[in-house]
Amino acid sequence: MIKSDLTTSHVWNGSATVNNSVTVTVPQQQYGWVTLSELAKKVTGTWTFDARGIPWTADDTISVPLADDPSGGAMLYVANTSPTFTSCA
Repeated sequence: MIKSDLTTSHVWNGSATVNNSVTVTVPQQQYGWVTLSELAKKVTGTWTFDARGIPWTADDTISVPLADDPSGGAMLYVANTSPTFTSCA
């Protein structure tokens, strides 16, 4: 049997302040909105889970939030405009 373990850590070296503001220039007779997304990275590996003493493994690629940011998570603001309105979801 061959077994391999991976341990990783990350130290945030960026700014500790976030201004939480974005400017959107919306053309006349159009709609404007801002999308707020949490930044993440894809990680591929063999994942081991344990549900009340019943372990199993799965090979998969998952998205892991970049949560080492002092504000609680790395965020990305995207400004959008459109001549039509579809939904708020």
